[in-house]
Amino acid sequence: MSFSDAELEVVKVAAGREEMAPAAWSARQVMAVAQHTLIPVPADTGDVLRELIRSRAHTSRKP
Repeated sequence: MSFSDAELEVVKVAAGREEMAPAAWSARQVMAVAQHTLIPVPADTGDVLRELIRSRAHTSRKP
């Protein structure tokens, strides 16, 4: 498995949050996907959800 520099930084940060080595954290994620206990989502999902939340907040405001 290989990561771009940006991807590796994300893996390092995520692993650090759980006090794990990046390789161990990555292996755990890969196994979770293989066992269907973690469903991968597209990278832009967070952006889409933030936009939906902003839109909802904007439309629910009363004048």
